[in-house]
Amino acid sequence: MKSILFILLILCGLTAQAQSIFMPPAAPPSIVLAWGASPTSVSEPINYRVIYGTNSGVYIWTNAALTNLAAIVTNLDRGVAYYFNVQAYDSNGLVSPVANEVAAQWNYPPLGATNFRIISVSP
Repeated sequence: MKSILFILLILCGLTAQAQSIFMPPAAPPSIVLAWGASPTSVSEPINYRVIYGTNSGVYIWTNAALTNLAAIVTNLDRGVAYYFNVQAYDSNGLVSPVANEVAAQWNYPPLGATNFRIISVSP
């Protein structure tokens, strides 16, 4: 059972390569992921799960999307590269191969200058 799943990154026009996104240091970053439905024809619904980790190809966290074709992953750490993938699975426990991996990394913007002032004025 081979399924073709496509992941689209919706956040800030990310591509399938790791990119840095500069965000204010307020809330932890989150990402919205979307994919195409599995072409598998079965009478029961196909479920999906987003898998991700901090090393390419090594997924240590799971975010269940159930039958949705999109998921939001929240509370990510800035300065850490995350690698995401998606798998389809059925009620019998059969799991598809992973789709195409995508990656993203968030960084703090540089701190602003401090103590900006006029030192002297010439005529």
